[in-house]
Amino acid sequence: MLYGAKKNKVIGIDISIETTTYAIIDVRGNIIAKDVFSTIDYPDVNSYVVALCDRIVNLIQDNCSMDEVRSIGISAPSGNFKTGCIEHAVAWCDTACCHVARQARSGCGFG
Repeated sequence: MLYGAKKNKVIGIDISIETTTYAIIDVRGNIIAKDVFSTIDYPDVNSYVVALCDRIVNLIQDNCSMDEVRSIGISAPSGNFKTGCIEHAVAWCDTACCHVARQARSGCGFG
């Protein structure tokens, strides 16, 4: 992290059955940048996570720096906040979701 840089932005991700919306938000709740893509275009969880990570990294590179990002929040249907897993995922196996989500965290530069 650069000297004096503040982690004053967060990434918000909303996964729904048809679309995934993701955004960079500052500490005051202002949306810095936002984008959306089709969730149903990725029947395989691995390809979905790769696409999501690529899109998030690009959004960050275009609008701020990784050093400014404090955390990532994910809203997902059937998400279990205690385990960090998406349970009973319609298109994806539960175990794969947990494993790939953990890998994605480090793959996107947050691990």
